[in-house]
Amino acid sequence: MTLELLAMAIAVATLDQGSKAIVTARLAEGQSSFGRLGVGVRHSLNRRPYGASGRAGVAVSWVVTVLGALVLASMVPAFQGHGAQISFGAALGGATGNAFDRLARQGVVDFIDLRVWPVFNVADAGIVAGVIGILWSLV
Repeated sequence: MTLELLAMAIAVATLDQGSKAIVTARLAEGQSSFGRLGVGVRHSLNRRPYGASGRAGVAVSWVVTVLGALVLASMVPAFQGHGAQISFGAALGGATGNAFDRLARQGVVDFIDLRVWPVFNVADAGIVAGVIGILWSLV
């Protein structure tokens, strides 16, 4: 694991958890605040464990989290190059932030509301940006 991958993963996970801590401290679940540009902050706890529900959902959540971590760890050597390492770090940091939420809060805190897209968080943005960067580096 390279230093840039690790640094990006830590940065995304830290920014994600810090922003979630601010949102949960200032807004009650379901409460929202919108700015002039239409971008808002809406405190939402996504309790759906990867599409499953009930006790099976909790089991699925744990299994997917553990398997996802193992798959990501096994992929590290495959990504060579500065851009791929940074992109993989962003995706890994995002996955770590959301996994932490699922394990600690039994759901993922989402808060960025663009009104035309489902509410998401910094971890989700890191995952999407990381995957795009990885795909770009493969082309």
